[in-house]
Amino acid sequence: MTQPLVTIITVCYNAETSIVPTMESVFQQTYPNMEYILIDGASSDRTVALIREWEEKFLQRCIRFRWQSEPDGGIYDAMNKGIRMATGEWINFMNAGDGFHDPEVLTDLFAKDYPAETGVVYGKTELRLSFGSVVMQPKPLDYMRKKMPFCHQSVFVRTGEMKAHPFDLAYPYAADYDFFYQYYQRNGKFDYADRLIACFESEEGASSKNRLQVNREYARIHGVEQTWRWKLWFVFKSLRVHLKDGLQKLLPQKYVRSIRKRNYQRIVKHRQSKP
Repeated sequence: MTQPLVTIITVCYNAETSIVPTMESVFQQTYPNMEYILIDGASSDRTVALIREWEEKFLQRCIRFRWQSEPDGGIYDAMNKGIRMATGEWINFMNAGDGFHDPEVLTDLFAKDYPAETGVVYGKTELRLSFGSVVMQPKPLDYMRKKMPFCHQSVFVRTGEMKAHPFDLAYPYAADYDFFYQYYQRNGKFDYADRLIACFESEEGASSKNRLQVNREYARIHGVEQTWRWKLWFVFKSLRVHLKDGLQKLLPQKYVRSIRKRNYQRIVKHRQSKP
């Protein structure tokens, strides 16, 4: 049994209100063999000052800590920078505003040796929503043919795989899905960990705010964006999204939260079985 070096990467920009809880969740991990890399996009607020404050704390615990602050070409460009700097055997992306579910996550996950052919380990996620939190089980793995079956923050990927196949910057909103989809298409080996891994803020992220663009990028990844069937579907999808957003603005927010809460409870119940 070995304890592989695990690289945690956080990318951030003007995250002074969210970066500390994320750094704290990494710092509190009981796992002894970590590397922490922060990639900041040249923030103009106190983000860099906060990173400097925490640097000494990590170094005192003998946790490898590196960071840089410079302009980038978007979130996936920043993530690729972190991948190039990574020296661990596994990589996890825990971006500003998100965090590990509890201090024992890494210790529990790497209490076992994964087969050499396993390139991706994934688990459950606690979603933080306006009405509260829900625990979300991943979808069955074959859902990868359509969309992402799990939350990126609840995934660990072999560093060699990520260095060989960095995020494609042609997909500013869905490059993570493209990475996992291509790995799945190559018959890559996934290993499910029946455990809560991350707490994910699921309403303010770029993908959550740009649902239609995400769907368009999914279509490009699948090679169907120019088909008449997909174009027709996208027209109806766009109308539905705009209608739904309009209704949510008109209805009392208390009522909207109640509806969303019931919808998520239904989804959680539907996903009770193990992937």
